[in-house]
Amino acid sequence: MQSIASTSLKIKKIDAWDEIAEKRNDVNNVNLKMTSLLGSFRAQKSKGKKSIGTGKAWRQEIYVSNWFAFKRILQSFNKRTTNFGNHGRN
Repeated sequence: MQSIASTSLKIKKIDAWDEIAEKRNDVNNVNLKMTSLLGSFRAQKSKGKKSIGTGKAWRQEIYVSNWFAFKRILQSFNKRTTNFGNHGRN
């Protein structure tokens, strides 16, 4: 069963994307863009996690994403999200 806080966050996310879609007068393209951005974010985040699990961390070969939206999307998520890609960068 989902917590009330989790459900509330999902509702806020949907409301925010609906507001963006209204301002752009293009609900379908905004939803497609959101799906695309989040898919790219998940891929970048996964790549970072996998580089840590390879044993290369001691040689500091951990993948750090340079994708333009990575840091902004990461910051928009709850602080419980593991902070990949932010190693010494602002």
